[in-house]
Amino acid sequence: MHARGWPAAKTFFEKGFREKGEHSPRTALRLLAWDYWDERLTDATADYWPAACRQMKTLLADERELDTPENRRLLKSLEAALLLHGNAKPGSVEALVDDLINVRDTPYSDERFVRVLDLGFEAVPALLERLDDDRLTRYRKPAWNVNISFMPAYHYRLCDMASDLLRLFAGEDAARHWPIDRNDRAAQKLLIKDWWDEARRQGEEAYLLAHVIPSTCTDESPEEGWPDQFHARLLGKKYPRRLASLYRGVLENHPRMQSWPLADAVADSSLSRKEKVELLVLATGNKSLEHRRPAFWLLKDLDAERFVSLLAATLDDLPRTPTAPYDNCCESNFATLACNTDDPRVWRALGRAARRADPGLRMEMLRNTNYPTPTATQRRRRLAFLASFLEDDAVRDATANQKMFNGIYAGFRFPRLEIRNFAALRISEILETPADPTPEWKAEQWAKLRDQMRAALKREPAEDAKE
Repeated sequence: MHARGWPAAKTFFEKGFREKGEHSPRTALRLLAWDYWDERLTDATADYWPAACRQMKTLLADERELDTPENRRLLKSLEAALLLHGNAKPGSVEALVDDLINVRDTPYSDERFVRVLDLGFEAVPALLERLDDDRLTRYRKPAWNVNISFMPAYHYRLCDMASDLLRLFAGEDAARHWPIDRNDRAAQKLLIKDWWDEARRQGEEAYLLAHVIPSTCTDESPEEGWPDQFHARLLGKKYPRRLASLYRGVLENHPRMQSWPLADAVADSSLSRKEKVELLVLATGNKSLEHRRPAFWLLKDLDAERFVSLLAATLDDLPRTPTAPYDNCCESNFATLACNTDDPRVWRALGRAARRADPGLRMEMLRNTNYPTPTATQRRRRLAFLASFLEDDAVRDATANQKMFNGIYAGFRFPRLEIRNFAALRISEILETPADPTPEWKAEQWAKLRDQMRAALKREPAEDAKE
């Protein structure tokens, strides 16, 4: 309006802000500018820090509403990060710790963070020195809202990175009582130093072995039976023989303890490929299906042939009925493992296992053929598997056993559902053919859907030219 020469433009603009109860146009623009530069602090496409520092400093001086303790601290942390680059020797522990300033992604998935994590206790002295280091990093923790609790987004400082790493080194038991409030750093430092004095006396290897299995991790409380994944990782990197012995002990003596962290650590360890395969193969033959499952997930990338032959054997050994509720039973997850290969031996074994299973477990197996994103051949295997159940008129009746059907089980919208109808639904999902049945559907409507899926399957290419 102003550009067109309309004299009322300014009055109209300001009147609109006043009526909405918003800030003045000038203040609103400054707040918007602050938010813009705040976003640029974590931008991965370019280094905006110098420009952001200049602009935010000007905005803070010009706009009273921006002059808050948190904004002043943010600008001070940014200035410190630009001025204090550190003079540590390249490649030294101190230099690697200082490089945490450049962490951009979620810390656990950022290579800079992982490099320091893999140093283990060697990094602790340098991290202790950074517990008062307020230099800004390039990582901002997103805001989150859980129930009535809200935490705003927060720009990590180097001291936050150091604190997080020290918590991982200490482990769940030792760090449980450390303050998490960033304003209580003095108390946190005292507790961390007390921990370090004791851990240093024990030595890294002994400490990790003593704490990798937390005190809450017992067979009597299987839901809490998770070894410490970071301690397991360190054992695998620095003391791989100890990890191997620990893994064997858990497999032999703790059938209900979760072994995912240990299996992950074995696969990522400094053990030879042959040793890794031997350990994972041992786990795939364990009596506990929960121990077998993570081992198979990791074995598939290390030895495809052993993965296929052993998975087929496990599928042939699955029970007819699970002990846990259907929506969360371990047995059905082996169908997802089968989806990671197009080997016909595995798919034949999966078909035998599903036909042998009771209707509840059978339907869960059909549901769990939706991951991962398939190759063209794997897609055909899934469709053929599902199509083989289009004549299966067995009924899954969730009303017959409420204890086993107490969650989001397969086809939960339908208390009573024939296997063949669920198979048609799964085929429609894979073929991206809309189907929206209701519990009120008649047998004729389901039969029509099955016929439509049979016709659609005939139009599917028999082979993919690219494979």
